[in-house]
Amino acid sequence: MKNALDRREFTIGSAASAAGLLLDWSTPVSAEELDLKQKRLVQLGINALARAAEMDYFADGHRGAAMISAHMMCVNNKFEDAASARIVEL
Repeated sequence: MKNALDRREFTIGSAASAAGLLLDWSTPVSAEELDLKQKRLVQLGINALARAAEMDYFADGHRGAAMISAHMMCVNNKFEDAASARIVEL
């Protein structure tokens, strides 16, 4: 049975303890609510299209176009908020 504390375990334990002490517990933490009004898919799509020339035409170009298309699909078909949020999340 190993009772000795090695450097790795000490470092992980002390870092976790320090992080716990430094956290501000007064503010509640909640997940980011994804919404079509933020146009996140359009922003990400344009970003991917802008990168396509430098990175990978096929992957980034198609990814960007798919994100913009997904946004337009949700808006034009008037999807429910839950369905739209799930598509944005993906």
